[in-house]
Amino acid sequence: MKKIALILVLVALVLGGGYTFISWSAQKTAEESIGKMESDIEDAIPGIDFIYEDIKANFMNKSAIVSKITIEFEEEIIDKVDNMEISGDEINLKLVNLSDISVTLENRTMTVDKLSVTNADAAGLQAMFENFKENPME
Repeated sequence: MKKIALILVLVALVLGGGYTFISWSAQKTAEESIGKMESDIEDAIPGIDFIYEDIKANFMNKSAIVSKITIEFEEEIIDKVDNMEISGDEINLKLVNLSDISVTLENRTMTVDKLSVTNADAAGLQAMFENFKENPME
């Protein structure tokens, strides 16, 4: 009976440790990916600040969830997004879900409840950012 209990405890520890490692690894990957996206946006357009409150990884969906995004241009808020869920890789963005979006340009505000993009060309977006870095917008 003690052997069975010991085996069950060991299995629980291994599963718990595995879950913790996978969760930590997914969180680290999400933070690195969003950090790269942030620097790409800020490098491409001088005067832009990409600010967010929190990043959480959903390793079951292989996605990152970023909350309370604010994009400022020369200290003026031009875009707010309550939540963004993004998944994919450097070639293909499988899913981008944005919720509660508010865009303000020239004292006009547009709001969108939800916006979803599937199977976007991430390499094409990266090329666009690289072009902006080489030829910054003024």
